[in-house]
Amino acid sequence: IAVPRPRRRPNDGTQRSVRGSIVAMPRPENRYRCRCGGVNGRVLELGPDTANRCICYCHDCRAFAHHLGRQDMLDARGGADIVQVARARLVIDEGLDELRCLRLTPGGLFRWYADCCKTPIANTLPRVPFAGLCRSAIDVAEAQLPSADLIHGRSAVGGLPPGASAGLSLHA
Repeated sequence: IAVPRPRRRPNDGTQRSVRGSIVAMPRPENRYRCRCGGVNGRVLELGPDTANRCICYCHDCRAFAHHLGRQDMLDARGGADIVQVARARLVIDEGLDELRCLRLTPGGLFRWYADCCKTPIANTLPRVPFAGLCRSAIDVAEAQLPSADLIHGRSAVGGLPPGASAGLSLHA
């Protein structure tokens, strides 16, 4: 008796073969949260191939941290560590009522933060399908993230950091 073989489906990393059968693999996810835990959620499928990362030295990133009284979110030269992911990969589990948004300039980024403890959460723009999350709010190992590009270096405290682009120049 011939038993028809199942059609092979492409493996997108969420399945593995066990003796010829396909077994679903759990999709990795990482938690993110504000400092006090009032706002928390998940970043789905976070990894070097699904995210970009930058240290941004622009005046607006610094102004946002200062507005919230969170200079501790900046490095010694005033850079904000940002992990960019597709907005569809973000899930808010708790604290939606604590989220606030502001814009520092007309046409600038929408800057989201947790009002309960003034933790920056994300930056977004209309019609742009990604969000820039504050690295310190994500529970993730460094090895899970891509290396960071240094952008807007001409605005850094103390001058252009080594390896930084003067403006918004990301490496491919």
